[in-house]
Amino acid sequence: MKIFIINLARSVERRESIEKQLNKLHLPYEFIEAIDGHALTLEEIRQHTRPLNYAFKLGEIGCSLSHLKVYREICERGIPKALILEDDAQLTDDLPLVLNELSNIIKQIPINYIAYLCSTIRSQGKT
Repeated sequence: MKIFIINLARSVERRESIEKQLNKLHLPYEFIEAIDGHALTLEEIRQHTRPLNYAFKLGEIGCSLSHLKVYREICERGIPKALILEDDAQLTDDLPLVLNELSNIIKQIPINYIAYLCSTIRSQGKT
C-alpha cells in the first residue's frame, strides 16, 4: 500500500519524526508538500471556501487543500490503494499488520471508495 505523508516544508522536526517512525517499521513512503494556508492570498481563500456560519482557520484551509492534492495525485497515478498520513501522526508497531489486513479487505470490495480512519490523542490540533 502506497503511503503518503503530508508535510509543510518548514516543519522539519515533524518530517524527521514521521520518517523515523516509518523507517523503524520498514515502510516505504512518499512526502507530499503541504499547502500552507497562511501563504494563501485572499482570492485563493475565496476560491476554495464558501461562507458558512464560522470562518475557517487558515491552517484548516491549507490542510484540506493538501488532502485534495494527495487525492488528485492518487487518481492521476492510478494508485489502487493508499494511506495518507499527516506529519504529526503517531504510529503503532502493528501498523504493517494493520495495512496488510486492510489490503486484504479492500481486495474483496468491488467499488472505489475512500475510507477515512481518524484517531487523535489530543482534543485540539495545531491546524
